[in-house]
Amino acid sequence: MAPALLLGIKIPPTASGLPRANPDGDSTNLRAVVAFLIATCLSAALAEAGVQLVWDPSTGTNIAGYLLSFGTTSGQYPMTIDVGNVTTFEFLEPDPSVKYFLAVRSYDTAGVISSYSNEISTTPAPPLRVTSISSSHTSPQVTGTRIAFSAIATGGTTPVQFKWWIVNGATAQVGQAWSTNASFTWTPSTAGSYAIGAWARNAGSTADAPASSEAVMGMPIVINPASNAAPTVSAGPDRTITLPSTASLQGSASDDGKPSPPGAMTLRWTRVSGPGNVTFSAPAAAVTSASFSVAGTYVLQLTASDSALTRSDSVTVIVNAATTNAAPTVSAGPDRTITLPSTASLQGSASDDGKPSPPGAMTLRWARGSGPGNVAFSAPAAAVTSASFSAAGTYVLQLTASDGALSRIDFVAVTVKAASVSGTP
Repeated sequence: MAPALLLGIKIPPTASGLPRANPDGDSTNLRAVVAFLIATCLSAALAEAGVQLVWDPSTGTNIAGYLLSFGTTSGQYPMTIDVGNVTTFEFLEPDPSVKYFLAVRSYDTAGVISSYSNEISTTPAPPLRVTSISSSHTSPQVTGTRIAFSAIATGGTTPVQFKWWIVNGATAQVGQAWSTNASFTWTPSTAGSYAIGAWARNAGSTADAPASSEAVMGMPIVINPASNAAPTVSAGPDRTITLPSTASLQGSASDDGKPSPPGAMTLRWTRVSGPGNVTFSAPAAAVTSASFSVAGTYVLQLTASDSALTRSDSVTVIVNAATTNAAPTVSAGPDRTITLPSTASLQGSASDDGKPSPPGAMTLRWARGSGPGNVAFSAPAAAVTSASFSAAGTYVLQLTASDGALSRIDFVAVTVKAASVSGTP
């Protein structure tokens, strides 16, 4: 919004109490005028927020503030804003399509006003125009058909705001209130000859009117009565998944059984948008699943047709990239030395990140890597177990941990001594 200070109020004449500025800009308490007025990127500064102005501070003494004056004619500044004692200001143009000329003056604590600085001008935005309106269905259509309209506007300041109208003869009703949405969807319930109209206004405008006569456009469309109603259809709630999972689509649809024949409704799932390919497990069923080739945001559409009329609904599926799976960590524990017939206590351990899912679970397995005899494990699928040996010698045992995709192995050496012989023959 424009500052509420003195925007749009003329500076009172000298006779009203303000001293007249010296033609050279000097006075008892004001030795120099504002040196230069610099518009930062002025030629391209018509952003939504306005034009950023910067000027050199006055070298005079007792400076109390600055006056920004502007108008639509060079050298004539009927409008003035007291911006205070600052050297930068955001100028909000009353009409972005108009070229404004600006200059700055300083004033001191005694009310003495300097002469004007150098003059700069803004670059007006091209006038706002609505250049086209398109629709998803051509005229004529029948009642119950969901029709989407889109407008294209050029020029003006963005984001452009649109207001949509539904006109039927002398009756006009608002189809969609002011918003930045350039699209409008209408499902007519009454037959007639209509015109769908779009108004456009510049960003920040609060006027309930188009920016100009060029910011208006209409499209005629005829709606005929329908003895047959289009199917009702829902694509279900939006979904978010992580690859390689599939999206469960909970669509639904119903129809009045007309026309007959065929008296039957057909369904079809399609991809409307998205970065990759989509495969539907049952593309002709309301409830199905969808798999995706790459991550991204997809819009999927379920269309129901009774052979004469169709209706569609969309669902958004956010597909996150697959997370990286790390192999499990595993330790077979410390080496062991035993004497037959004792068993070796194996203190293994393992952990995993729970990926991939499924299965989301880790499996363990003890095995003999080498050794002169057989090895029997009391619990070969447990990290902590015991091993018995058929003969003395040096054995290498291995503990393997797997997450279904990746595995890791660690080893433990077990020295098995022969049973001691007591006494002599």
